[in-house]
Amino acid sequence: MSVLQTAEGQCIAGLSPFAATYDVERNGKRIGESIVTLSELSNHRWEYRIRTRGNKGIAALLKVRSTETVTFEMDASGTLRPLSYHSDVRSRVKDRERRVEFDWTSMRATGNNDGEAWSLPLQTGYTVSPMLNLNIQIALRKGLSTFDGSTLDKGKPRSMAFSKNQQQLIETGLGSLQATQVSRVRDTNSSRATITWFANSLGYLPIRLEQHQVEKGDDTIMTLSSLSQNQAC
Repeated sequence: MSVLQTAEGQCIAGLSPFAATYDVERNGKRIGESIVTLSELSNHRWEYRIRTRGNKGIAALLKVRSTETVTFEMDASGTLRPLSYHSDVRSRVKDRERRVEFDWTSMRATGNNDGEAWSLPLQTGYTVSPMLNLNIQIALRKGLSTFDGSTLDKGKPRSMAFSKNQQQLIETGLGSLQATQVSRVRDTNSSRATITWFANSLGYLPIRLEQHQVEKGDDTIMTLSSLSQNQAC
C-alpha cells in the first residue's frame, strides 16, 4: 500500500484522500474493475468518484462503463452534504444519465433523469447513494452501530437503514484484513441482501461489497485489490 503525500489538514470528518481499486465479480466470474477516489477541491469542497469498467465477458462485449461523481462539503453540524451529483452509464445497448444539484440556502434539490426534470424541497440529512458508505465510515469511527439515510439521486426520497454486525477476517489484494460487517436492513420477506465490510485498520474503508438477489440468482461482489491512502487522519 502506498501513501499519498498531502498537505497538513487535508482531512474531512476523519476521512482522508484515497484511491482504491476493486475487482468486480458477477455470479462467480470477474467482469471488470471499479476505481473509487476521494480528493480535495478548492473552497473546502471534496469530490467522491466511482468509475466502473467492464473488461471481461459480456460486460466487455457491451462496453459497459459507468461514472458517478459527487461534490460535497461539511455543514456546521459536521454532516457531509452533497452539492452536486452526476451519474453517467454507457453501453452498446443503452445509455443513462442523472444529475442532481443541491441548494442548501434555498433548501431545494433540482435534477434531471434521462431528460426528465424534477425539483424537490430539501431536508437536513438528504444525500445520494454513493455517499452512504462515506457516512457509514464516519459513523463507525464514532462507535455507532446503526445508521440511516435518505437518498435523492433518483428524483424522490428513498430511506435506507443499516446495522453493524460481527467482525470478520476478509481476504483482499492487500492481504487478510479485520473488518466490520454492515448490512442493509430490509423487510424480512425480502430476497435481496446488501453487505459491506469496512476495514478497521484503514479508517473503516470499504474492502468488500456484496449484493445478492436470490430470486434472480444474481450475485455481485467487489473486493479491494489496491489502495493509495493518506494515513495521517
